Amino acid sequence: HVGGARFLLRAFRVSQLWEGPAPLRDPVWRRAFAQLEPSGAARVTVARGMRVDWDGVRVAVLGPARPGRPPARVRNEDSVVLDVALGGVHFLLTGDVVGEAEEALRAPPSLVVKVPHHGSRSSSQSGLVARAAPRLAVVSAGAHNPFGHPHPEVLDRYRRQGALVLRTDRDG
Repeated sequence: HVGGARFLLRAFRVSQLWEGPAPLRDPVWRRAFAQLEPSGAARVTVARGMRVDWDGVRVAVLGPARPGRPPARVRNEDSVVLDVALGGVHFLLTGDVVGEAEEALRAPPSLVVKVPHHGSRSSSQSGLVARAAPRLAVVSAGAHNPFGHPHPEVLDRYRRQGALVLRTDRDG
């Protein structure tokens, strides 16, 4: 989430901040990026098809697709999704992607998947879970969150695929 960018910019030396399509008018984005200039970090809009090699680690942007124009508001479908690979070991970092954007992902088989959208019921459809076929599924969800994340059906999909499921709300 963009709200976390302010903390990261203060706590770490950040050279680039990658983002999906930035909304035209959003006060949270404006506050986050007000700190970007003094940090010296470059703001980089990424889209499907972009690739970077960093010390032998391949980072491929699987989503979002490049929009025709900036969105009016922040949408989960515009989440940055990354395939991070070292040799043949893949990690799928999914952000909050859901719906058609999730269905469009061409995810390789991945050792680890960061479960999309905190394990919400609208995420992790069976097609994505089958394509990624993770051995480990990590759910980032706050304890006692008001949304009830992660949803039991989502956890079951990963377990049926054979993944060990770890959750930040229970496992740290």
